[in-house]
Parts: sequence; C-alpha cells; structure tokens
Amino acid sequence: MNRQNTIQAKPERPTLGRLYFAATTLAILLALFLAELLVRLTGVMSSYTERNGLPYASPHTWRHDVPWLHVAKSNAVFRDTKLEFDIEIQTNSEGLRDIEHTTAKPDGVYRIIGLGDSSTMGNGAAFEDTYLQVLQRDMDRQRGAVRIEVIAAGHWGSDPVFYYQLLRKRLLKYNPDLVLIALNDTDITDMILRGGMARFGPDGMVRLDSGPWFEWLYARSHVIRLLVHEVFGYQWDLLPPRTYPSREKQALADILDVLLAIKALATQYQFEMLVFHHPLFYHLQKTLPPSALQSFCVTLTASGFRCVDLTPTFRQRIKPNEIWDYYWPRDLHYKPIGYKVLAESLEELLYTVPGFPTEQLHARDTSQEQ
Repeated sequence: MNRQNTIQAKPERPTLGRLYFAATTLAILLALFLAELLVRLTGVMSSYTERNGLPYASPHTWRHDVPWLHVAKSNAVFRDTKLEFDIEIQTNSEGLRDIEHTTAKPDGVYRIIGLGDSSTMGNGAAFEDTYLQVLQRDMDRQRGAVRIEVIAAGHWGSDPVFYYQLLRKRLLKYNPDLVLIALNDTDITDMILRGGMARFGPDGMVRLDSGPWFEWLYARSHVIRLLVHEVFGYQWDLLPPRTYPSREKQALADILDVLLAIKALATQYQFEMLVFHHPLFYHLQKTLPPSALQSFCVTLTASGFRCVDLTPTFRQRIKPNEIWDYYWPRDLHYKPIGYKVLAESLEELLYTVPGFPTEQLHARDTSQEQ
C-alpha cells in the first residue's frame, strides 16, 4: 500500500484574512443587533398599532366589509382594547356607535347628523363621553321649545368619500336639518391611499395598491424604518416622497369633489352643512405653519362653503404643556376632557349656521306646563 494514501491530510488552518472577515462580519451583525434593540427600546420607529400593543399593520392592507360603506356590524358589541384603555363599543342597526333613531323626525326636533372618522366615533372614550354625546347633553339642558337631536355617524378608519356614501345610502331617510363634516389631517392620507369618488370596483369594494417592495423588511426591522424615514424621506404611509406633493394636491381635489356632492344633496334634501377641521395633538405642541387641510378650509370658505378651523380655539383652551391631559399619549385620540373641548367648540359654531333654531332653543317650552 502506498504510504502517501495512508497519511491523512492535516486540516488547513484559517488564514489571517479569513479570521479578519469572520470577526468583521460578527462585529457588523452585533452592531446591527444592538442598533435594532436600541431603536426598538426608544419606540421612535414603532407604528401606531405597535405603540398600542398590537402587531404591525400595513397601511396598504386596509379593507371594508360592506359595499360602498365603511361601518361596523349592525347591533354588535365589541371592545376597543389598547394599552391605555379598554372600552366597550356597541353599534345600532346602521352599524354606527349610536342609539337607535326613528326615521320619522318628531315635531319640534332639529336633527343633526355628525359624519367623521374615529374621533367622531369617540375612540378612547365611553359612548357618553364622545363629543357628539356631550353636545347632545348640552343641547338637552336648554329645554327650549325646540329639541336638538344628534345622530352620531362616525366610524374609525373612515374618510370623506365614505361619509358621502353613508349619508346618501343610509342616513338621508332621517331627514337631517344640519350635517356636520369633521375633517383632520388623516383624511388626506386616507384619500391618497384609497382614491376619490371613483375608488370603488363594480362590487362596491375598494382595492388598495400594494405597498412598496421593501415593506416586508420594513415591518420586521426598526433600523430599516429609520433609514426609510430619516434618510429616504418616506412618510408613515410609505408613499414615495417625490410623488407625495402631487398626490396630496389630488387628495384635496377629491375632498372638494365629495363636499360638492354633499352640497348637492343639501340643496336637494334641504339641509345645511358645516365643515370643521379639528386639530391633532401636534397642532398644539408648537405653532406650525397651516397644514394643507387648514389652508384648504380657508379656500372652502372663500368658495362659499361653511368651513371652520378649530385649531385656534383649541390653542386658547389647551396649553402646550397640558396636551397629554387632553390626548392619549400612545393612542393619540382625545381623552374625554378633550372631547368635551371639541363639543364646546362645536356648540359655539352651531349658532352661526343659517336656520339654526337659536331663539326657539332658548325659548321656554310651555307645552309641558299645562
């Protein structure tokens, strides 16, 4: 037997270059791990759902269950559970967080419908503490010859197109005298992602565009999020920053289309409409230039709409160091005391609406004294 065949080859020792490569790779991985851990601990790159103890939710996977409408299940009871609160939600036969209302409007009743998103629905507060219910109680205390009835028609995740469809398809039968339309900055993002009045497919459902190619990694790494937002300039909706200005402009045009459609309904069914912008928390942290929606409200007023920005009123009531007394720090919706400020601010506007029964509301009702 050949002796060379019986001698096993000695294992090759790592070269200095290979050791350096391994050490460098390990150091990079360790640095990325520590960076990921640090960014996660700060929470600065946590999404809205993650801040509230829920998994990451893509802004591009939203869906609704009822054709043309975005409402909850009818006559349902469920919970809105976040880290800061746990609140029971009950819906009526229209799938809205409200009591039942007769379609026939009683004599001596001035009926108001409030359209909006999660703030109008009252996220973060018991039903009796939502701003439309606070407004209802304040109106009830007047005990005048006319009674004000408020129908709450807000639903979380809704936007102006769904407000219009809800009014047109389900709420006109209640014969409103006034329709309130609540707007805030989230409506622009919703309109960008979902589109305007032509958003619906033949089945009445909305098909969202898919998210960016990197969202799978974005959802799993807060360091990647840091790069996406701070280096590449993406906003939280993950739309390309170079396209955002034009898409924001289109979103405002789409909102105008919605308001014109509601105005046409107002003319046909003889009700008044009042549009108001209510501030998110960052509007009160410091004096900022008017947002696109605030400037849009000014444009609406010049175009004959009745649109009021409530930000100055809120700034008079809430000091910057008191913001978190009025808003939930994680959830970012109003606390009950914040909804109270909104209700009181809105009540002042009602007396400026043409046809609002101010005198009858304050006149003594003698019919019950006989």
